[in-house]
Amino acid sequence: MNYTNYKVVAVDDNSTDNSMQAYAYYIYKYFPKLIGRTAFITNELSIGAFNNKDSAIKENCESDDIVVDFDLDDMLVGRQVLKIMNAVYQ
Repeated sequence: MNYTNYKVVAVDDNSTDNSMQAYAYYIYKYFPKLIGRTAFITNELSIGAFNNKDSAIKENCESDDIVVDFDLDDMLVGRQVLKIMNAVYQ
């Protein structure tokens, strides 16, 4: 059974490295099931890493959500990682 109680919030802090476009391409090409679960947010101004994440969490997450923070060039490896995290936080 795959874990299904999650959403992805991808935030670009006005970067110039095209990481958001690369991430979106990767999702659309290889993981189309994530399309409906992913919010793509692009900031018009660079507000700094902390403010970028803080704003994204406040605008896209509920107060009881568990947030896993990683950069677009990071990866969660393995099919069971979210299932394990869910068990830990229960």
